[in-house]
Amino acid sequence: MTGMPANRPAIPRSLDRRIRVEAGHRCAIPTCRMPAPLLVIAHIRPWAKVKCHEFENLIALCPNCHTLFDRGHIDHKSSTRRT
Repeated sequence: MTGMPANRPAIPRSLDRRIRVEAGHRCAIPTCRMPAPLLVIAHIRPWAKVKCHEFENLIALCPNCHTLFDRGHIDHKSSTRRT
């Protein structure tokens, strides 16, 4: 996984918290068994395509599932988020 582009704005804290609360502070992939003390907020549709942070396009994932999600190894319909 690559770092965030320098010109990409951070996800607002209130939106970050809203996504984490919705996910119950757990990875949104129901079959994930990984303890998730460090969740990341990921874009369902890639940032490079949408260029914005919107609630409907964000999901809380553990680092492992985030990598698998970005690489297409986890189908977007496997997540608990509805878009």
